[in-house]
Amino acid sequence: MMKSPKKLHGIELLDCAQANAKLGLSTTAQQCGYGNNLLAFQNELQRAHLTVRGGYLGKQIIKPLVNPS
Repeated sequence: MMKSPKKLHGIELLDCAQANAKLGLSTTAQQCGYGNNLLAFQNELQRAHLTVRGGYLGKQIIKPLVNPS
């Protein structure tokens, strides 16, 4: 997937996060337009989850990125 030139939001952010989640938090944040600002990425990802999907898929994307083991 190509790196986004702008910060993604909503369903676009969730789709980007899902596509890149296996690459890890830092790489996923960069691919979704957040560069090294991991806190902003995690906050926006949680906001997108609550406003767009809020269901099972959103939880599966967010859990490993917000609370990496």
